[in-house]
Amino acid sequence: SGGPAPVSDTAAERSAASPEAPSLVLRGLDGGFRGIERRLRVGESVVLGRSRQCGFAPVIAIGGIGCETEVQRLRRMSREHARVSFCNLRHVEVEDLSRNGTLVNGQRVQRLVLDDLGERPATLELAGFRVLLQLWLPRSS
Repeated sequence: SGGPAPVSDTAAERSAASPEAPSLVLRGLDGGFRGIERRLRVGESVVLGRSRQCGFAPVIAIGGIGCETEVQRLRRMSREHARVSFCNLRHVEVEDLSRNGTLVNGQRVQRLVLDDLGERPATLELAGFRVLLQLWLPRSS
């Protein structure tokens, strides 16, 4: 009988679907990234940059105070500026994809594996725009 396919119920799929699953939170701190938040599950990655195709892209309000500075900074941001990958609960990889550089906690990086996000968040900087990287772990009951 041509009923629906059986639903897979692996532990990984339950974990990925659960709002209680661990996640890496990217939170825009200023400029065009302010107010933008994205959560990654283990195994996911996101590209940050000025292209609208990026999973994390700034929003620039035309005509606002300081708009010229925002536009100048945006011009220094690559279409695809950096990639953040949530490899596992101990390792988050940041990869610079730009010509103008990517900073993590004030240090320029090409590729960096962060292994202490559970203890303290990191700040990613792209062309002067800052994004907080923070590991979120559900409380154990």
